[in-house]
Amino acid sequence: MRITLDAGRVRFEVIPRCLVAKIYENEYVKERYRDDLDSFGVSNNDRASYVGVYVDGVLSGMFYCIEISSLETEVHLAFYKDYRYMVRDICYHFIDFMMNENNVFRLTTFVHDYRRTVVNMLLKLGFKYEGFMNKCVIRDGKFYGKHVMGITRS
Repeated sequence: MRITLDAGRVRFEVIPRCLVAKIYENEYVKERYRDDLDSFGVSNNDRASYVGVYVDGVLSGMFYCIEISSLETEVHLAFYKDYRYMVRDICYHFIDFMMNENNVFRLTTFVHDYRRTVVNMLLKLGFKYEGFMNKCVIRDGKFYGKHVMGITRS
């Protein structure tokens, strides 16, 4: 099932850390994004920001953004279960938001190997496959790698 969202239904804004903590407390988010939570959690990094995603005025999730340089931002995401079918369209609008409204030249992300559907989605959105980091994540006692992916403003 794929939901199409027009840009008018989706709004992005930086959210405070108290809302980030609320998102991370959700049971679905805790299970689905637990490896990202272990790595990032609620960060005090000066280069980190949390961009909330509002669909029809309701907070649906967020993107965790780390400014790597003036040209590049690393992104990670976390969404509530009710919005999982909209993530592809939300990501499409987020890429446009970051590159056109925030003047970011490049977005980079790392996807755990057990999330192959996310890799496929990012490829459909225009991300390029840039490499693989072998055995850098442990989940449930098993080693996994990470796919390195990026997209640049054209």
